[in-house]
Amino acid sequence: LSPILRMMLFIVPFASIGGVFLLSLRGLKLIKHQVLTSKIIEPLARCVFLLVFFYFGYKTFGIIWTQIIVVFFTFVISGYFVYSKYLRFHKNTPLTRVGKELVTFSIPLYWDSFLNHTRQLMPIYIMGVFLTGTDIGIFHICSKIATLIAIPLMALDLIFGPTLSGLFARNEKRVLERLFKTTTKWIFTISLGAFFFILIYAEPILSIFGAEYATGTNILIVLIIGILISISVGSNGQLIIMSGRSKLALKNSILSFILMGVLGITLIPEYGALGAGISAAITAIIMSLIRFFQVLVLEKIHPYKLSYIKPVLAGVSSYLIVQFYASSVSLSKTFNLISGLLIFSIIFCLILFVLKFDEDDKIILNALKQKFRR
Repeated sequence: LSPILRMMLFIVPFASIGGVFLLSLRGLKLIKHQVLTSKIIEPLARCVFLLVFFYFGYKTFGIIWTQIIVVFFTFVISGYFVYSKYLRFHKNTPLTRVGKELVTFSIPLYWDSFLNHTRQLMPIYIMGVFLTGTDIGIFHICSKIATLIAIPLMALDLIFGPTLSGLFARNEKRVLERLFKTTTKWIFTISLGAFFFILIYAEPILSIFGAEYATGTNILIVLIIGILISISVGSNGQLIIMSGRSKLALKNSILSFILMGVLGITLIPEYGALGAGISAAITAIIMSLIRFFQVLVLEKIHPYKLSYIKPVLAGVSSYLIVQFYASSVSLSKTFNLISGLLIFSIIFCLILFVLKFDEDDKIILNALKQKFRR
């Protein structure tokens, strides 16, 4: 484990500065460039390098080197965008003094971010003590695949986050709640489709990385259940920060960190990599529910409305049909996976279309169209 830690220490400065660059792009409202870097180029590069390393037989160290390369890659690209789109046009802009209020608000957010990042890595550190490198590799792949479900949450947060923040600042609670409900419904809809597809094809998806990775099927299923439940209650963590309660956000992160540590130390020695998945899922579910009730009590806002039933009906119907298809046909795993994806996507979208979109849904669709046209 010590050689791996020494290798990972090399990328800490690049990861930190790269993170600042990405947040700068968001602050400058260069959302397209942030999404291109962190949601398209970075995941694509990660997949390509993982496949190359795995093809040549490098498993654990292949994962580590992929992380190093991708972090450096992201650092360079995000830095280039910040310079080319902003810094080179504002070289002579005078520095602005940072006020006490901003510092007081920002310091808890720094520790909030630090604890959240450490918590995400905690299962791997605990597994490093009790388990083998193979177990760590399987869990790492499962966690990366599971995060695909959260992509809609991250993407729509980037697009509508500044709008929600502005509504909070202007105290337009009714408009805020309406937009919050609609964006949460869309996030849940897309994530639910991804959830059911991965649920059907968990084993074939993991087999892409090698036959031994198929043993992580249960780990992947546990992780996606935790992420889906967490997503279904909305981006309450963001609302807490937007409302100016950075200290509350930090307290939540401390509780999440402790909870993950206790569960990890308890479950991982007993259940192995599956215990790590259970720890992560339980922590995500408990903390998402805590944040949900905090926002409900403090802001009187919740993300639910009756039209939530539409994506549930579409998802369950598509799942049953494609599950029957997957268990009935005798095709290669690759062809079954690709054809299943096409069939599931078509059925899911058709059912949503038949159930019809409401007026708030159309507002989101129009906003997304305008974003992509720019």
